[in-house]
Amino acid sequence: YDVGLGIPAEPLFRSSYGWLLALLEIIIALGIVGCIAGGAYAAITIAHADTIHPEQIYNTLDVSTHIYDDKGNLTDDIYLSENREIAKYEEFPENLKNAFIAVEDKTFWTHKGFNFKRIFGAIWNSVSGGGEISGTSTITQQIARNIFLPEEKSVRSIKRKIIEMYYAYQIEESLGKEEILA
Repeated sequence: YDVGLGIPAEPLFRSSYGWLLALLEIIIALGIVGCIAGGAYAAITIAHADTIHPEQIYNTLDVSTHIYDDKGNLTDDIYLSENREIAKYEEFPENLKNAFIAVEDKTFWTHKGFNFKRIFGAIWNSVSGGGEISGTSTITQQIARNIFLPEEKSVRSIKRKIIEMYYAYQIEESLGKEEILA
């Protein structure tokens, strides 16, 4: 099909296909660059995170001190901010355990501290919606945040999430699921 210039015209679908292919290549390249940059940011963030000792997690909790008289009778409880006592996993009713997991972390028994699907969904929402990440924490991440990141627990950021994931993984490697729940 000569258009009068001596140059055969390309069919319309070929030029459209070329643009789509170029667009796809750009999207893939940006995705690769984004993954590399995100991985580098995560690695740097983890490298600068404080060292934790998950096996000593119960030593870091504020629990009540019980004061007894000379006959062994409880006379008073002393506590700093909250009146807490550590309970054993076996002491919790089965329905309470199941309800807690159903509400807080449905994948608790199968994940290694964090849930990739929820994390990536939250990161996407953060990037596309203004920088805040919310609603992604597993039970183990909540423990990591409350015990090892108390100063940052009200700050919602990608950096805190990365450190939470790192700490949650360490907790899961050191403690069993039942120890984490107790």
